[in-house]
Amino acid sequence: MFDLFNGQQESSTQPSTEISTAVSFDRFWAIYPRKVAKQAAQKAWKRMKPRDQALALDALPAHLKLWDAEDRGREFIPHAATWLNGCRWEDEIEMPKPKPQPQAAWWTSEESILAKGRELGLKPRGGEGWHQFKGRIMEALKPAQMAQGD
Repeated sequence: MFDLFNGQQESSTQPSTEISTAVSFDRFWAIYPRKVAKQAAQKAWKRMKPRDQALALDALPAHLKLWDAEDRGREFIPHAATWLNGCRWEDEIEMPKPKPQPQAAWWTSEESILAKGRELGLKPRGGEGWHQFKGRIMEALKPAQMAQGD
């Protein structure tokens, strides 16, 4: 390093590649979600080529999103050393398909009761309450259920 005050080259106890490796490992470690076996992870990091270190750092956010989307528990996320030694940053990432939201049963709200009635060609009668209308819909559905063998 160059000392701006003295105009001389500073002597450093660490070569610049070791410093940049340490800095990039610190960035990796700060992001990686499972904080166990740091020394093993550091050894794995030091054995990696700088290009692979950069690729691992670049790929990590996508893996974090995958683990989050899978709702993966922390105990099922590999140790950092395992992830690094296995070149897991090269793994193909396939995001899980969103789970379909369960639809509420047709009888759970006035709006859905009306929709089911329209589907069957039924309308509420004057003075008829929701429970009565729902009962008529259920009666209209019985023949269809019997035909299905329910």
